[in-house]
Amino acid sequence: MNLRLKATWASLLVLLLFAVFVSPAYAAKKLMVPPVFADHMVVQRDKPIVVSGKALAGAAVQVDVAGVVTATIADSKGKWRVVAPAHPLGAPFSITISSTGETIAIRDVLAGDVFLCAGQSNMLLPALVTNDCRSLPVLKSATTRFFNLSKGDHIDLFFNTAKEMSLEGSTEKDSYFDSEGFKWIKADDPEIEHRSAVAVAFAHRLRQLVKDDIPIGIVQCTIGGTNIQSWIPASEVPEKYVDTKTATPVGYVYEKYLAPMAGLNFKAVLWYQGESDVERFTFYPRLFAIMTQQLRKRFSPDMAFFIIQLPNWGAKSTIAPSLTAYFREAQQKASMVPNCFLVPTLNSEVTDYAELHSSNKLTVGKNAAQMVAGQIYKVEHALTPRYSMVERVGPELKVTFSYLDSGLELRGKKFTAFEIAGADGIFKPARVRLEGEALYLSSAAVPEPEHCRYAWADNSVAELFSKTGMPVSPFRSDALPLVGNKAKMMEMLIYKQ
Repeated sequence: MNLRLKATWASLLVLLLFAVFVSPAYAAKKLMVPPVFADHMVVQRDKPIVVSGKALAGAAVQVDVAGVVTATIADSKGKWRVVAPAHPLGAPFSITISSTGETIAIRDVLAGDVFLCAGQSNMLLPALVTNDCRSLPVLKSATTRFFNLSKGDHIDLFFNTAKEMSLEGSTEKDSYFDSEGFKWIKADDPEIEHRSAVAVAFAHRLRQLVKDDIPIGIVQCTIGGTNIQSWIPASEVPEKYVDTKTATPVGYVYEKYLAPMAGLNFKAVLWYQGESDVERFTFYPRLFAIMTQQLRKRFSPDMAFFIIQLPNWGAKSTIAPSLTAYFREAQQKASMVPNCFLVPTLNSEVTDYAELHSSNKLTVGKNAAQMVAGQIYKVEHALTPRYSMVERVGPELKVTFSYLDSGLELRGKKFTAFEIAGADGIFKPARVRLEGEALYLSSAAVPEPEHCRYAWADNSVAELFSKTGMPVSPFRSDALPLVGNKAKMMEMLIYKQ
C-alpha cells in the first residue's frame, strides 16, 4: 500500500471516529437515567420530583415534568440532576428528558405514595412460591404499581452465592444505569407473582383499609443474606460494628442500589431484615439508627420506617433462652428512633416447627399494612398495644400497655406464653387473667414475683392481641443478660440462604 493510499485510509478513519463521537446516535448512548424512571412509575405526591442521570460531559439537559421545564448542565463526569416542582394527586402525566439530540420519554406517571420494601430473603420471597399470596387480588390494581430495583442480584444470592458479591470491578452501567429488563408493572399484571410476597400482601391489605384512591408505588430492593451493614455507607459504619465474617461487604447494597437513587422521595420504608444479624443483636439498634439517618439524607428526611419483626421459627418452646427473642427486643429498641414503628408478626406462623423461609407471608403483609394504615393514614383501631410497665400487686404482677385504641384480648384456652420470676431470675409458667386494660400474672411457684416475660422464645404461641386482631410484640420487664449454652444456640441459628 503506497503512502497516498495509507493517508487516505487514515483520513477516512479520523472522519469515521469524529462522526461517531459527535453523532446523535452516539450521544443517545450517553443519555441515561436510573431504571426506576420508566413508564407507569409512581412518584411521591406533594414532594419535589428529583430526576438525575448521565449525559455527555458539559451537555445541556432539559427535563419536562407535566409541562414544567427545568434545565441543567452535565458536569465533567456527565452527571446531572434537576429538581422539578412537586406534583399533587391527579391525572397521569409524562416526564421527558432531552439532551444532545436524544429524548427519553416516561409515560403514564402517577403521583401518589411510594413505599420502599427493603430487606433480605424473607422480604424477597416471591408470591409465586408462597401458600397464601399467589393470585392475591389487589384493589385499584391500575393505580397500584411495583418495581423491582434489585432484579439481577436476588436469584443468585437467594441460593447462597452472596460471597461472590463485590463492589470492585463494577461499573455504573452494569450496576445501575442498565435498564434492560426493568419495568414498572400494575398489580393486575401476571408478573406480579414474581414480586415480593410481603409487598403484594401489604398492597392487598392496605387497599382494603385505606378508602381514598391514592396511587401506590412499591419499589422492591431485596437481597438475600445481607447484613444491615451492607445497607449503610461504608464510611458511616463504626469499625467495632463491622462483621468481617459476613458474605455481604459493608456498604454493598447502599452503594449499588440506594445511593444512585438519591433525591427520590418515599412515604415510608418497610424494613424486613435481621436473620443474618441475630447473633449480633447488641449492635443492631445502633446500626439501624445510622441506617435511617443516612437513608433520610439520601431520600426523604421525614420518611417513616416500619420494622417488620422476625416471626416464629424453629422448634416450638415456651421457656428457654432464645437469641431470637433478644433480637426481636433489639428490633423494638431500634423502633425508638423518631418516626419508626414496629410491626409484630408473632401470629404469622402457628406450627410446631416453623421454617426460616416460611411460605406463609399473607399475615406479615397484612400486619404491616395495618400499622401503616394507623400511623400514616390515621385509620382508627389499627395500632397494636405495646408493653408499657409492670408493678407488683400482692402475689401478682400487673402489666399495663400503651396504644390501647381498641383494647386488649386474650386468645386461646390454655395460655403458655407468659412467665414470671422472682429476684432469682428463674422464670416459671404463669397464670394470666385480663381485667380491663391490664394483665395480671401469677404463679404458686413464684410467691414474690418481680419480672415477667411474654413469648420469650424462638417459636411461641401468640396469645395477646388488640381487639382488631393485631398481635402484641414479645416483651419482658427484666434486664437480665442472655443465659444458657450460647454455643449450642448458635448452632441452631446457622442456616443457608
